[in-house]
Amino acid sequence: MKSILLSLLPFLCLLLGCQTTSIPYSPSLVDGSKPELGKVTTASVGDNIVVQQTIERYEAFTLTKRKNTAPLSGYTFHPGVYVKIGESQRFEYFIPAPGPEGGHIVPGSMTGPFKKLSLNKSTGKLCAISSDTTQSCLENPPLVRNTYERDVPGSIQQVLVYNGRIGNTLHIGYREFTNDQARPAFSNEVVYELMDKTNIIRYKGCEIEVINASNQEMEYRVLKNFSPSVMKR
Repeated sequence: MKSILLSLLPFLCLLLGCQTTSIPYSPSLVDGSKPELGKVTTASVGDNIVVQQTIERYEAFTLTKRKNTAPLSGYTFHPGVYVKIGESQRFEYFIPAPGPEGGHIVPGSMTGPFKKLSLNKSTGKLCAISSDTTQSCLENPPLVRNTYERDVPGSIQQVLVYNGRIGNTLHIGYREFTNDQARPAFSNEVVYELMDKTNIIRYKGCEIEVINASNQEMEYRVLKNFSPSVMKR
């Protein structure tokens, strides 16, 4: 009898809506760099020519239209980005992304405080879940899957600055920052001699092709980023 009940448990869960264990989600850590590799870019004297920092990359979706469920007992789903915070066998869980690009969920006058969103992996139904676990759902939500990125607090930002050209020499500054604070001990000034056949400059693994340079601005493209500096968890 016990074995029969165990074999029926998955089907009973489907019928009764058993809760499954949610596994917390961790974003991936990547080295984010600007400008894009290979893109021709122009920088004036004093401008940053390369900026690289460790970023968190989240799975996310963007809700493209405002949607309502029930006026009083439901929620209003506002457009914006929502980031993944966990998942179970049947669902993914999301909350509004921080900042102005994030969406937000507004409860009706008879609805409990919003806690999180669940997205059904098989049907695509999107539900707002309140703090008392009641749900209000959209059957066909207008959403687009994408990713969301943000700087990792405490990570090191590496920057190359264009300091101009004097004669045939190119002057480049190197700076490091943590939490928007400069790290003076790691600042450096580098001078490069421009060559006739090739104008490739390199620093800490970063490789830049100088297309044209004057004492006012430099046209260039980044061929390689700084050596990987991804933070380990």
